[in-house]
Parts: sequence; C-alpha cells; structure tokens
Amino acid sequence: MHASNSTTINPRSILICRRRSHQPEFINILSHHYEPLHYILFFPHAEIGWGASPIPGVSHMTQHQWYRNRLLADNDDRFSMLGRLCCEYLVDMYSRTEEQKLAYIAREHRFHEHELHDNEHPSEDEFEPTIRLPASFVGSHAWTSEQAADAMALGRKFGKPTFFMTMTFNPDWPEV
Repeated sequence: MHASNSTTINPRSILICRRRSHQPEFINILSHHYEPLHYILFFPHAEIGWGASPIPGVSHMTQHQWYRNRLLADNDDRFSMLGRLCCEYLVDMYSRTEEQKLAYIAREHRFHEHELHDNEHPSEDEFEPTIRLPASFVGSHAWTSEQAADAMALGRKFGKPTFFMTMTFNPDWPEV
C-alpha cells in the first residue's frame, strides 16, 4: 500500500438498513455492538461485546484481557467448535485492537495540533496533517528504527554472530 493512499482510510463498519427508515445507520468496528452483530454464533443471546461494561466483579479490564477471558473461560465451547469462524474472529478482534490504538494516537495528535495552533492560524498550505506513530506502536518506523539500533549495538558490543537462536522461557522458573 502506498503511503499517499492511506491518508483517508476510515475504520470498518456495519451498515444497518431499517424497514421504517430510509437512512442507513453505520455501526463502527470500535462500538460494543459490532461483535454481536457480526458474529451472531458467538453471541447467540445478543450479549454486548467489549467496551460496554466489564465482567461483574472486575472493575477494569483491557480489551486484550476481555478477549482472553472470553476465549478461555467460555463454558459452552463455542470457540472450539467453530474452528474457522473462531480464527476469523481472533484476527478481526486483533485488528480491532490495533484500530483502536491508531484511533487513540490520531485523536491525541489532533488534540496536540489544536493546542499548538490555538494562538496561530496557519493557512491550509502550512498545515500538514502527518501523524508519526510512536516507538511503542509495534511495526511503526520509530519502533523498527529502535529495534535496528538495538541489534546494531549488540553486534558492535559482542561482535558478528556465528548463529542466531531464540527461546521462550518463564521468568518465574527457579533456574532463571
């Protein structure tokens, strides 16, 4: 995708056309109504998706924690029975979390731009609406540059590697 084509991308949404109304309604992907409308088999009783209210007894839950709890604590095994649909749901909800992060970054960028330009009134030619993603956003240019700089620093300190190995471990192991 060329960068010049990505300046006016709107988030995905669901289009609802009612019989009585001639005006269609759009439900944004970031709405808590998106999941029950798009994944009817996972929400057969029309329970509200993430963002409406936390699980009873839990004061605050991140989106990632909510999805994990929904997948792992589901007693009726809907997610294990519906294989490909579950995979689609997981990919869709991952992209939803990424879109929410990007929407937050864009909102904060607009807020700071308005703060900076409250006293000044630049012309349309002077105002450039570029948003630079921070290094905390995985995959951004800043993140990639940081990762490359870290790899170069390791190479400089320890020399050229003879082989590369990765491993996963639990930091709570007594051996570690």
